[in-house]
Amino acid sequence: MKPADRMAAIKGVSGMLGGDRFPLGFGMRISPEMLTVDGRVLLPPTVACRSGKDVRANQGVWNMKAEKYRETVKLESWALVNFAERQFNPGQVAEFLRAFVSIGTENGMVIGMTQPPVVRGNLNDIEGCLRTAAT
Repeated sequence: MKPADRMAAIKGVSGMLGGDRFPLGFGMRISPEMLTVDGRVLLPPTVACRSGKDVRANQGVWNMKAEKYRETVKLESWALVNFAERQFNPGQVAEFLRAFVSIGTENGMVIGMTQPPVVRGNLNDIEGCLRTAAT
């Protein structure tokens, strides 16, 4: 959901609840205004390449064409935890894994397990999902 759409949805719900007596009974007041906090935009991280060049992400993407990672370790044992099963069907997940392995290998990674287990994610038990993935 885009930020402006999310804001409109929140304002719509807060407008409906603003006159509701139920929250007031618990000492809650629902403001129709959004909270403003100070923040800053962080620079994206850089990826160190074997050529000595550092590549910085541009609009969320690192252009690694003709580059290899400076240092890699062998990715022997790993798993994918899918917290977005509604958005991505098994075929899309399999394609993501194939692309991850292919692109990682092209960029100098050594990936021993090319078909890792896919663990069903549960946002109510993230730690349990990660434990399952680690076994």
